[in-house]
Amino acid sequence: MNTARLDISSPDLADAIAKVRSDTTPENFCLFGYEGKSKIVLKELGTSSFTGLVDALEEGDVAYGLLRVEGGRDQESKAVKFVYVVWVGPSVGGMAKGRVGSHKMDLKEVIGWTVVDIQTDDKDDLTEAVIREKLKKASGANYDLGSNAGGSYQSKAGDIGKSAAAKYKELEKDSNIGPVQFEKFARPKETPMDLGGRPMVAPPTAAKANTVVRDEEAIGKSKVGSEPTAEQKAAEAARLAAAATPAAPPPPPEPEPPAAPPPPEPEPPAPPEPELPAPPPEAPSEDADAEAEAGSLTARVMEAALKDE
Repeated sequence: MNTARLDISSPDLADAIAKVRSDTTPENFCLFGYEGKSKIVLKELGTSSFTGLVDALEEGDVAYGLLRVEGGRDQESKAVKFVYVVWVGPSVGGMAKGRVGSHKMDLKEVIGWTVVDIQTDDKDDLTEAVIREKLKKASGANYDLGSNAGGSYQSKAGDIGKSAAAKYKELEKDSNIGPVQFEKFARPKETPMDLGGRPMVAPPTAAKANTVVRDEEAIGKSKVGSEPTAEQKAAEAARLAAAATPAAPPPPPEPEPPAAPPPPEPEPPAPPEPELPAPPPEAPSEDADAEAEAGSLTARVMEAALKDE
């Protein structure tokens, strides 16, 4: 809301709107007008509904009204509807009419929710008949048609209920669900049991002989007013002792074992040693050649001597 262009600071505005909307106050309409060009003030607050609102309108003024209407949908409806009225008199000047377009939206936010909004310069558009017709159209269904039209309305809620009940009974007779049949004989004290169909290891005769059927009703009656047995007393005493014994405090939590040290980091591998080049072969010396030649000569001499012999 642009409050800079419209002054709605008067406390009478909110108070009048609250009274019209309240179910505990008699006021059913309020009318606001201008003081100057932009200040909104309360002009009228009354209980005469449609006629009071129309009588307060003047042909040379711009006014904004809130109207409370009861039973807006049909003759049997008691719902409360609200109507927002924007009155622009036929003698209003052009500048004043131009301000209505923005001011009516600002004031609508102050007034709040309404079912129908009416802007007019003709009082005939604000008669009770016209406004109620607009409310009927805005509310959807109109139950004042057909047998209710013509002004001779009579509530038929009772007849409708009786007709619906008679139709329901008629349809109930044709239903495939028969009437409820209640048992008229006395129920047996005990319900018979058949253990023959149950899988057992023992033969059926032995199983039936060893099956114990308790009469819970008789046991319950026998317990009323009877003294508890020694076993029951001991069990009750043990239960009371256990309840009286304070619960042992929970053991303290075990300390967490120290965290294992992280594994040592592996040592980096040693760099490979560089391969040394093989030494060059030694050249044969002159002394070695001489010795080899002398040995060869000696061998030939000895071989020749052996041949001569």
